[in-house]
Amino acid sequence: MSRMHMIYDDTPLQQEGVKVSKWKSDWNSSQLQSGRGILLEGVFHKKTRHIIQDTSNKKYRFCVFHIEFDGACQRKFDAEGKEIEPNFGQTAKVKTGYLNSSYKTVAKGTPDTLSYAEVCERVHSDLVGFETASHSQSICFWGENESYDHVECSPGQRIRLKTRGDSLLIESFTKLDSYQRAHSSNYTGGEKTGQSWTDKVLGHKLTDQPSQGTGGGGGGEVDDDEWVYCDMTNGSGWTVFQRRMNGLVDFYRNWADYEKGFGDLNEEFWLGLNKINRLTAGQSTSLRVDFETFPYPREKKYATYSTFKVGNADTEYTLTVSGYGGDAGDGMICTNGMKFSTKDRDNDMIATKNYAVMNEGAWWFSKCSKSDLNGIYWPMQYDYQPWTSLYWNHSYIGRIKNVEMKLRRSD
Repeated sequence: MSRMHMIYDDTPLQQEGVKVSKWKSDWNSSQLQSGRGILLEGVFHKKTRHIIQDTSNKKYRFCVFHIEFDGACQRKFDAEGKEIEPNFGQTAKVKTGYLNSSYKTVAKGTPDTLSYAEVCERVHSDLVGFETASHSQSICFWGENESYDHVECSPGQRIRLKTRGDSLLIESFTKLDSYQRAHSSNYTGGEKTGQSWTDKVLGHKLTDQPSQGTGGGGGGEVDDDEWVYCDMTNGSGWTVFQRRMNGLVDFYRNWADYEKGFGDLNEEFWLGLNKINRLTAGQSTSLRVDFETFPYPREKKYATYSTFKVGNADTEYTLTVSGYGGDAGDGMICTNGMKFSTKDRDNDMIATKNYAVMNEGAWWFSKCSKSDLNGIYWPMQYDYQPWTSLYWNHSYIGRIKNVEMKLRRSD
């Protein structure tokens, strides 16, 4: 099974083999990383493998991505070294002063955009001669094998990447959908402070701690790597950690499954309690819940929470949530301070019952439950059974057609 449940043909990669090149001295990638770096968008053509062998006979393995240039900007940082949004050459309408309806268009500052020729001129040339670009407007970008060997791209896939300084070394890599939204990201940058717009676009970097739990249950599992689904709507930068849309993934699962994560990042999935903990630890994080109801009537509703945090395994993933806003009602009002419960781990506040079994789902249950978005997905409004369906704030029992839970850093 390939990652993300996508059909991926790696035959060209296997047939191409691995190229080996001699480096002029001891390999030191930091020497290539001077400069602010580049943010580039383009179209993936192919991936090759390359080994750099330095004068000490040490071998460094890389995946090389052949990307057809489509646009780029110089990365931009503030005085404190935090990355900020570059100027993409935006313009503004300004009154000329002659007529009330008379305007002219002016540039909003000096743009940070770079042409293909400027990118080629700006990047350090040390690695350029080792790979022949597959297209006249292509550039070859290098990523360490241990981080990028698992990345699956098909020809024509649109991508966005950031470089480490003005080099061809990849800092972060994102696949884009047809609407230019980042649908899956493997953020491997080294920033530890701040939260720039590019960090938000490219998803959150998880720590190197391996995910706990052994999986189990039927169906495909989310692979234990650092891919996440990024939602660029509603202010952008949301990392989706739960989605229901068609009932094809079984959510009535055990503790190990919910700890590790399961499903398909492009369809229904649960990212995993361990990962959600790591994404919310040590920083201010907010929550957004978006759902759509079945007819009749068909409505789109949302709820936001200014504070959202999931504890670690020692706390049995205790939830901290507060600061409700939105139009869906406060469905999380009973969940604050609750431990997570599954069919084989009863942490609710009723000694004689296990709400996870009663509801055939898993959630932060207390003595009552005003929400459970991990219950059974009933495909038709009239077909549901109360309290075993998806529900929110008691007002939308069995009426939820699709739902996403997503988090975003708020500091």
